[in-house]
Amino acid sequence: ALLAADAVHQALTDAGLTPVDCKSPRMGLLVGHGGPMQEVYQLCHQKADLKKSLTSFALPRAMASTVSANLASWLGVQG
Repeated sequence: ALLAADAVHQALTDAGLTPVDCKSPRMGLLVGHGGPMQEVYQLCHQKADLKKSLTSFALPRAMASTVSANLASWLGVQG
């Protein structure tokens, strides 16, 4: 999350934008994520077929959108 926040700060600086500019309804946020979603999806199906439960670590691994959600909240993005 800290790396993503630093990358956003650098991108805003490069674009000549300020955090105040992010509060516009015309501003959006798109974050790429190389997370293991496919792996978690397959694991869910395997466990369901075997009638077994997932570990408590499966959900956080599947939540790739938390990076963009946290950054959007931090910046006050409305778009």
